[in-house]
Amino acid sequence: MRSKILQLLPAVFLAIGLLLASFVHLHFINQIPGKHGLRSINSDLLPRWVGIRAAFRGEDPYSPAVLRNIQTAFYGRPLTLADRGVDIQGFWYPAYAAVILSPFALLPWSAAPLAFLVVVPLLFIVALRLCIGAFESSRKVAWIATLSITVSWPVMWALRLQQPTVLTAAFVFLAYFLIVRGHDIAAGLLLVASMIKPQLVAPLILWLLLWAVLQRRYRLLASFLCAMTALLIPTEILIPNWFPHWIHSVAGYAENTGSALPLIAAAGRIAGLVATTILVSLSASVLWRLRSSNPQSPQFGFAFSLLLATALCVTPTNLGMTYNQMLLAPAAVLLFWWKPARNNARLVRRGMIGVFAWVFVAVLVSFAGDMLRPSNLWIKLPFENLLLPVAATVALLVQYWDALQTTSSVHRDEYVAAPA
Repeated sequence: MRSKILQLLPAVFLAIGLLLASFVHLHFINQIPGKHGLRSINSDLLPRWVGIRAAFRGEDPYSPAVLRNIQTAFYGRPLTLADRGVDIQGFWYPAYAAVILSPFALLPWSAAPLAFLVVVPLLFIVALRLCIGAFESSRKVAWIATLSITVSWPVMWALRLQQPTVLTAAFVFLAYFLIVRGHDIAAGLLLVASMIKPQLVAPLILWLLLWAVLQRRYRLLASFLCAMTALLIPTEILIPNWFPHWIHSVAGYAENTGSALPLIAAAGRIAGLVATTILVSLSASVLWRLRSSNPQSPQFGFAFSLLLATALCVTPTNLGMTYNQMLLAPAAVLLFWWKPARNNARLVRRGMIGVFAWVFVAVLVSFAGDMLRPSNLWIKLPFENLLLPVAATVALLVQYWDALQTTSSVHRDEYVAAPA
């Protein structure tokens, strides 16, 4: 036992160093003045907190009146036409998020962020550790991976913002572990809870529902459908006719937040849309082949990782939304364990490990820059990774094709390289 603890010490010291570097860099980010002289609370929990409490009072959280209340709480005053380019901070979430996030909304604002920062990180760490453990890794590797991902910049940034994406990630990671272990009823409940961010998990849930039908895992299907129905009933009572209001509010989400699909942001609208369509089509083709995977098999874990990575490729994003990339954790673990058989696949794996490593190196470089000569370059550096989900998705597809070419044709549709 003592020797195992000693083996983990280098990883622990490195994690502490990354943690301190992240805290210092977040301190420098906090000093940046807002656009038009606006100082904000910089908490993504606050707009949800204000909107949910308004819903509890019988108000429509998508109404202009509640929007002004959110802006006043967030910026100190409602925004005007002169504040162009500033995130308007609406209540973008589906109304049933009011039920799921109600434990935080019931607290006064002085206590809600603290409760979030006490409960949610612990839940995330436990969920991540169980999820990685379900990939059949050694305990040592699982703990190192959990520690590394927890102190990564996307997670640190999410916790700084009190971003509900951390909850979504924790719920889907736990759901994966429970499905592998055969606890389908609890997994269905968690999948419903993860729907506070439907754009991040909808592909995963649709595939899992199809998988549950094909595998005759009817408890998972029934649990999800019953829980979703039970959630929608009080939501409709609390916020009548909420769905069209929500659709109307999110119609301008990309424009209001300055976000776009990663490939569109990188290559322009037409080229980016074509490239995204091709990438999604290739992923869909692979996922269709894996629709009957055994939950204890590496194929199932691969499908889970590919679904989360592909979802990020079709989710509008900007530099400030790098927190969503914590959902790439399963893909990172899978690609790290991958043992390619062909030279071109080995190059892809090495390149991908380098890309993931840059997530950590960028923070250390920014920390050094902050200490020597603070500038916008160091501030933005950890955020400059919008194409990470695209790179991860492409690497996973290469992994699958590498496995196809090194396996007999009898098992091609069932095989994905297992972790070492």
